Amino acid sequence: MANPARRTVQTTTQVSFWRRRWENIEPAVSALVEDGLLLLIFVVVLTVVYLALGMLAGLGYDPRRIEMFETIHYWAYLAVFGLFMLDLVLRVLLHTISKR
Repeated sequence: MANPARRTVQTTTQVSFWRRRWENIEPAVSALVEDGLLLLIFVVVLTVVYLALGMLAGLGYDPRRIEMFETIHYWAYLAVFGLFMLDLVLRVLLHTISKR
């Protein structure tokens, strides 16, 4: 005779709608967060360099050299922004293509 207290209770483990959506976009979100943090690090470093150039100008450093450094600094900002956008677009495209 079977013991009624030992009856197995069957539970349905149905995954919620929002959980399925999150599992679907989680790789793309983590890639975007990583890129965002890298961009933040680069912008902080470039800002420190910009402030250092301002201090050099305030201390009377040669204006021609500061102008040269500012040109290099401008192109560094442009390169960081361009690489960030390229990486961002490629990651989103790869994520979109890999799902199909």
